[in-house]
Amino acid sequence: MLSATATLVAPPAGDVSAPGSTLTLDAFGAGSQAGTLAGNDATDSASNLFAFDPSRTITVSVKAQPSQTGNSVRVALHDSPDKQLAQKLAGRSLALELLFRLPPAQAGRALPPRTPTAGSASSNDVSWGAAIAALVVCAVIALPAWASRPARG
Repeated sequence: MLSATATLVAPPAGDVSAPGSTLTLDAFGAGSQAGTLAGNDATDSASNLFAFDPSRTITVSVKAQPSQTGNSVRVALHDSPDKQLAQKLAGRSLALELLFRLPPAQAGRALPPRTPTAGSASSNDVSWGAAIAALVVCAVIALPAWASRPARG
């Protein structure tokens, strides 16, 4: 079972409650398309970020059957239509922690060899995928805050 968890952490001070905002975590098997969940895909989301939880953390988790040909995970942060989260952050950032867990391979049972295809990643690229996903999420978080800053004259 593939297990993935994303935890979003608010800055230590200030009101960052954002009704209408969401954090979504999706796990997709190799044969799936983003936005289309197949039998071994999973999704979880939290909405109204930081509005009703004094812990200042939001966590979403998914468990999906691992695919022989690979899986992908997507984290998406969506601000409210009136950009409350970006306004309340006022240029501050949110920390995002991603945790992935796969079951250990069973002893005596060899995994089938993977044949690389164009655009496929090796099993050593899991940490790179997580790093790239984290950078994309940070960019998605920072862009609205940067765009809503007052112009300097």
